[in-house]
Amino acid sequence: MPDQPKSLPIRGDRRGNGRTPAQTNEGSVSHNQGSEEARLDAPRSTPRVDPQRVQSRRAVDDRRQNSAIAANPIFPREGIPRSYQIAPGQEQQNSRVSASGALMFNSTLDLTLRAFANIPRGDYGNVAAYLRANPSIIRANPQDLRREAIHAYQYASRGSEIQYSGKMMYGDSCIQQYLILKRLQQLIQKLVERRQTRRGPTEGLDDLIKSYFDQLLDKTSSSRKQLYEEFNEACANAKRSVQSTNPNPHPNAPRAQPAQPGAHARPPPSQGQRHSVSGRPPPESPLVDPNESATGLDSRYIVRPSSYYQAGRVFAILWHEPFNDSQGNTYLSDNVSTGLYGERIYSSIRRMVVVRQDHGCSVCIQINTYGKRGLGKFKTSQRDIDAHSIIHMDDTTPRQLPGEPMSDKRPIAVRKASPDQQLNPWSRLCYSQPHTVQHTVKALDVGWVVKESLPYLLSYFQKVNALP
Repeated sequence: MPDQPKSLPIRGDRRGNGRTPAQTNEGSVSHNQGSEEARLDAPRSTPRVDPQRVQSRRAVDDRRQNSAIAANPIFPREGIPRSYQIAPGQEQQNSRVSASGALMFNSTLDLTLRAFANIPRGDYGNVAAYLRANPSIIRANPQDLRREAIHAYQYASRGSEIQYSGKMMYGDSCIQQYLILKRLQQLIQKLVERRQTRRGPTEGLDDLIKSYFDQLLDKTSSSRKQLYEEFNEACANAKRSVQSTNPNPHPNAPRAQPAQPGAHARPPPSQGQRHSVSGRPPPESPLVDPNESATGLDSRYIVRPSSYYQAGRVFAILWHEPFNDSQGNTYLSDNVSTGLYGERIYSSIRRMVVVRQDHGCSVCIQINTYGKRGLGKFKTSQRDIDAHSIIHMDDTTPRQLPGEPMSDKRPIAVRKASPDQQLNPWSRLCYSQPHTVQHTVKALDVGWVVKESLPYLLSYFQKVNALP
């Protein structure tokens, strides 16, 4: 019979170097497959390493990583505890920090009052429901909520971007609850005085609270308008006190302007100039914010960092454009003013969606209602119809008007940034008219496109604006 071919030696095969499976150079039992220098097939460029030093170094590494791997087997390095040093002079009862390096926020409120403070700004229904379930809060000191708001603003001025945004919103809700509680106590005091003097009809406490919140839920009531005005003033005062005690505020923190007589009054209009006194937005605006009035923008309109303008972000800004009534646009004359060289300017609140972030600016597309006509404005142009999508909040159903032409693009859903944010049912997103928005403008956070809709948003924008 012919000789059987011998198998070639392979890496890790001890038969290739003429040793028994359990025999090493020193005759001891081998626990591995030999060092690189003992292998015949090892490359010449392999560095020679002392096996004892390698093994000792691995032992040190294993001792350092055992606890981390047990805590986080996927990313063990993230489980290694880190220590952070907090600058002196910060008002922090507990200097501990989390593994991610976030400063711990220590609330000064008890659990019941803290839950009350956590109700978002503008959610008056839940505020009323919580007060009915916890009537003892009415006897609490409103100043505790104001101090909590200042504490939250101080924390936001030292934290990261995410901490800044979250604690600023928490501080705003504390200010709102502070004002509501203060107003309720004033109304209760007046009720007690009427009962003591028996002047005029008196009502029960529950009826008084219900009546007050019914007024807050009415967008046109004087009580709601008064609350907005008091909120802007109290919020500015709280942030001003933070700036006076914190020499190194967060770079994105809004700076409160010093109070001046008549600071909220509008300047007298020049000849031929017409200013908005009603505070109503134009029919083109898909969302009406009751805080956007003739007294100035809501305090939530602030200059935001470039990192805020990520693709899918939805925000509102004060928008100016040349006035043109020759095309049948439904402008409100109160929103038209005369600018430089006598040119007429139309101003309104616009909602924008970011589709691309650049250096210092973003490319955005606009949300329109087209005078509550939706896509009915473009009945004669299927190309214009297909350049739009219905855009809606993710807690509502996309709505199409009776007789409105249908676009070939699916609706885009938006997650609201706060409970008071909403989009008009006739809101339509226009892909064919992109705008450049500078990051130096003041913007109100409306929300963000949900992750299920974001790929469609970006794909539609590229498709509509692609060169033929």
